[in-house]
Amino acid sequence: EIVFSLAAKISRSKTSEVTAQLRQANITNIELMIQAALNAGVKKLVHTGTIDEYGNNPAPFREDMEPHPNNPYASTKYEGTKIVLAATKQGLPTVVIRPSLTYGPGQRAGIMLIPNTVKACMEKRDMFLPAHSTRDFLYVDDLVDGLCRAAICAPVGTIYNVATGINTNVRDVGNSINALFGNPITISTDQEAPKDGSSAEYWMDITKAHEAFGYTPRTSLADGLVKTVVWYREHPEALTT
Repeated sequence: EIVFSLAAKISRSKTSEVTAQLRQANITNIELMIQAALNAGVKKLVHTGTIDEYGNNPAPFREDMEPHPNNPYASTKYEGTKIVLAATKQGLPTVVIRPSLTYGPGQRAGIMLIPNTVKACMEKRDMFLPAHSTRDFLYVDDLVDGLCRAAICAPVGTIYNVATGINTNVRDVGNSINALFGNPITISTDQEAPKDGSSAEYWMDITKAHEAFGYTPRTSLADGLVKTVVWYREHPEALTT
């Protein structure tokens, strides 16, 4: 059997209480899962890391870069990645997938850019977006494809980026969503670079995944945003729960 490790706690908070919760979810629970998988004789475990593990490395991020996580969430996810890879030496075949910023139907609002922007448009509430930040936006179907391909074809004990490999301005994504709603809001931008020490550019090189198991993203950002907005129009309650 193949196990997909998808659960995680995501938070940008740096408080001691939230950090403890992150450690429980992203480290301790991973250790428990590894032990259970070893006991059950699992044939392969595919674990989801995060693009945030790369931290302040220069983009595009490659798998051979030394991670530099710069917040508790990223640090705990990196610790989880190391635990999973070490399990291969214990007899559990493992693969780690690092997705870029994933979006699509079913995603809840909170700290996620696209559902938050959709929610602002539906509520006709103006919002702010940074002018210089870029991200690699991955439609959920392409992530699923990458996970399945890795489960079947990827060599064990390895890390693969699953993304689009396209560097996209956050402001442009916000404007595209606004346009799909008929431009009901004003999106203001800040021309200054980030002040919190975070990288302005977060995007990944996907050459390794393409060469290893034929991964190629198939959903353009334009098509993915249309599908996502249609879904939220049909399920507005997803933005309030």
